[in-house]
Amino acid sequence: LYTMSREEINRRFVIRNPHIIKDRLDKGEIVLGLAAHFFHWEGQTLAFKAAVDTRLETVYHRVTNQFFDNLMKEIRGRFGGTLVDKDDFTRNYLKNRNVPRLIGLAADQRPH
Repeated sequence: LYTMSREEINRRFVIRNPHIIKDRLDKGEIVLGLAAHFFHWEGQTLAFKAAVDTRLETVYHRVTNQFFDNLMKEIRGRFGGTLVDKDDFTRNYLKNRNVPRLIGLAADQRPH
């Protein structure tokens, strides 16, 4: 995923009916995207950003090792996605509560 093209990601990860998400965002709404945590998280993040060219925030758990944390941020944010640490989710959500965007969560995550 570090070097994969947008076209290759769209071939491997199919987002069906992305217009449903785009329509809601165009109406000024916030959309929550939920997936099981055993799903390919990085692939899903890039696929949604590639299919629905809109503001995407992904809630993530910071990796202790700084090198790998930076690597994960770089991979997940390749097409312009933003990562929000789970501990900062509430503050970030309230700060941007009127900004239409797609927020990606693993379904078993519990940001405060």
